[in-house]
Amino acid sequence: MIVTLPTKKGDIDFTLDTSAYADYRFEQHFAKDLGCSFQEYIYRIIHGTGGPRADYLGLLKALYCLLESEQAPTFIDFIKMFDMEHGAKIAEKLGQIFEQIGKSAVKN
Repeated sequence: MIVTLPTKKGDIDFTLDTSAYADYRFEQHFAKDLGCSFQEYIYRIIHGTGGPRADYLGLLKALYCLLESEQAPTFIDFIKMFDMEHGAKIAEKLGQIFEQIGKSAVKN
């Protein structure tokens, strides 16, 4: 699935990756600091229980693990693409991604 996000460079297409690689990326980049698994982190975001860890940057962390693009090979490259003004659109896209993931899980 292709996911288009608004960035400083205009709209960019990302590929949705729900494989174990998304979990691996989370483990490599964020699990130690956040003290949870990727599934727990996603649960926090969906249910609004993430506190300060599920803020705008938190949304970008989740998206970084789920989306891939050659234009954003590292987390730093990824977050540099976004402005705070895109926060609502990013949150909306993340909701759509979670909805799509849920539909995929039900089918399998």
